Amino acid sequence: EEEEKEEISGSNLLSLVLDDGRKVKTRLLVGADGGRSVVRQLANIPSYGWDYTQSAIVCNVLTDGPHDTAWQRFLPTGPIALLPLFDSYSSIVWSTTPEHAKDLLSVSKEDLAHRLNAALAPPDLSGGLSSVLGQMLPWGLSESTKAHPPPRIVDVVGDRGAFPLRMAHAMGYTRPRLALIGDAAHSIHPMAGHGMNLGLYDARA
Repeated sequence: EEEEKEEISGSNLLSLVLDDGRKVKTRLLVGADGGRSVVRQLANIPSYGWDYTQSAIVCNVLTDGPHDTAWQRFLPTGPIALLPLFDSYSSIVWSTTPEHAKDLLSVSKEDLAHRLNAALAPPDLSGGLSSVLGQMLPWGLSESTKAHPPPRIVDVVGDRGAFPLRMAHAMGYTRPRLALIGDAAHSIHPMAGHGMNLGLYDARA
């Protein structure tokens, strides 16, 4: 026990001063504070990247029934995703052009719900791709593998927001007694939730 106390004392502890003046000492500081990481900046860790020239619209919605499926549709301007939260509530992430994002922020809740439903609606594949796949596969397409429409959005709940999409990568993930994880270490396009997956793997490591 004495050896352990000696091991984490003195220069082996990282000292932090919080905004309210409190002082904290720790053996390890984990920077998980997003793409504009203050921890990364204070640690003087440079990063590089580029803009995707897209913005992401985010909001919460109420659907016509509970579901546990994540839906994503790829549009010419970028992907839109409907992600289940709880009960009949879901989250929307719509990557699109900055001009379109600005327009979506300005419309009424009713108009936005209509546009979301239109964007998420699957194309009519009758006699098309589904039919071709059904002929190619010896076992055909079962009901569970056929395309089903996402639940209908009946209301937009709370505030909506938009933020520019940017790829960024820190030139280093660690410093003595410090580690960056998640978007603080690497920010990528939100398509298919890859950024969240990387962040979870970071935390696991």
